[in-house]
Amino acid sequence: MQKPWDLSLCLSVRKTKFAPLFFSGDLEKGISKAAEIGYQRVEIGILDSQKIDQDWIKSLLVEYRMKTHTIATGQGYVEEGLALFGDKPESRKGAVTRLKGHIDFAVRLGAKVIIGGIRGKLPSDFSQREKAYEAGVEGLRECCRYAKERGVDLYLEAINRYETNCFNTLGETCEAIDKVAMDNLKLLADTFHMNIEEADMASSIIDAKDYLGYIHFADSNRNIPGKGHTDFHSVVEALAKIDYSGVIGIEALPVPEDLLAATQAFSYMKHLLGLGGKR
Repeated sequence: MQKPWDLSLCLSVRKTKFAPLFFSGDLEKGISKAAEIGYQRVEIGILDSQKIDQDWIKSLLVEYRMKTHTIATGQGYVEEGLALFGDKPESRKGAVTRLKGHIDFAVRLGAKVIIGGIRGKLPSDFSQREKAYEAGVEGLRECCRYAKERGVDLYLEAINRYETNCFNTLGETCEAIDKVAMDNLKLLADTFHMNIEEADMASSIIDAKDYLGYIHFADSNRNIPGKGHTDFHSVVEALAKIDYSGVIGIEALPVPEDLLAATQAFSYMKHLLGLGGKR
């Protein structure tokens, strides 16, 4: 029943405050081990695509015969406070500029770009929220136009209420996608966030079928799949039901350590998806 979806491992070029990444700060090891384990793709977390050695990263991908599925951009908010929906115009402008740089690198990699943490938070002052929301939507639309001209899709991630105050559920995120009204903006679902926000994860996926472009897997405790209480069988059944043709990314805490967690996650996913032998 299940499709042989490609599996992607979430890595980071540099050490970062954002913890659910593998081989953080050692990209070559991350790419080489992902390939060795059997992952078909990687997601690369990057602070600033214009301040890294892009040629070196491309050479690693060629050397280890690995594809990049996505560029994760949340470090811009976590480390520098760049926020598409924040209360400061310079922060919003900086987020747009940073995302355009990621889009340019995504063209070189044949990758997509994630709009997750870099959206930031709406102002705590409710009187300022509508203005910030509209400015954020316009900034996101500007990024989508820029990306569309370059053949790049963007993924807007639904993130739980404890990390942001906008677009927490899949439904709310789909409404934002409709507001932006660009066909290269798609939904990124994440089972960790869904475990907090969705009353029924499988039903939410089915309801969002026309928007879903990508999904992250992490268990209820943000450890790798199989280490918490998330019902991944129902999630996979929902993905199959909507004929999902995208990628499944493993964005989880590398507990107890990177290589073991990445290997165990891959083994669990092979069993979950009913796959035998080497993927």
